[in-house]
Amino acid sequence: MTWPPPLKFTHTTESLWAIMHGMEPREDDYILAIAGSGDQALAMLERGCRVRAVDGNPNQLAYFERQISRIRREDEAFFKNTEVGAFEVRNHAMRVHLRHARIMYFTPQRLQAIKQNLDNLELVNGDIADEHGPFTKVYLSNIPDRSINVVCQTKAERIFMGCAMPTTEGLLRHNGFQRMIDIEEQLHAEQTRLHDHFFPRVYKKR
Repeated sequence: MTWPPPLKFTHTTESLWAIMHGMEPREDDYILAIAGSGDQALAMLERGCRVRAVDGNPNQLAYFERQISRIRREDEAFFKNTEVGAFEVRNHAMRVHLRHARIMYFTPQRLQAIKQNLDNLELVNGDIADEHGPFTKVYLSNIPDRSINVVCQTKAERIFMGCAMPTTEGLLRHNGFQRMIDIEEQLHAEQTRLHDHFFPRVYKKR
C-alpha cells in the first residue's frame, strides 16, 4: 500500500445542510470531527464553536490547510479548486455536483464568519479512535466500530453519522445513546425533496 495515501476528497460528499441541522453546533460546543475535505468542520466554525478535525491521511490535512489559507486570503480558488481527489477522478459527474453544492453553501457571509473563527480549529493527523477530551458532540462519516466504541467514552451528548451498520447501532445503544428519530425524519424529508440520497443518523445520550 502506498503511504501516505493520495488525496481522496476535495469536497464533502455529504449534505452540509443536513450536518448542520443534525449537529446543531453552538458557541459553547467542543466538536470532534472527521476532517476529510474540511468542508464539514469549516461549516461548523461559522457558529463559533471549537472543532478538532482528525484525519489519518496527511495529504487530506495538507489540502485542508490550503483551503484555510484560501479563506484567510479571501481567495476565490477556494471555490474554483483545481485540485482533484482520487474519489472525484472516478466520479466526474459527482465532482461537478459537489463543487456547485459548495458554492451554494459557502456564501460570502458564511465565509466571513468562518474566517473570524479559524483560530477555534485544531487539525490532528491521527486516528480518531485515539482522541480523548471534553467533546460535547462528535461528527463521524463512516468509520469502523472500533472507533465508535472509543468515541462513545467521551462526554459527547450527540453523535452524527453518515450511516450506521447494525453492529454500530448496538455499540451506541450499549454506550447509552439513542436515535433522534424526529430530527432524522426532518432531515430525510428535506433530503428527499432535494433529491439528495444522504440519509444520516443522529444519536443523543440518554
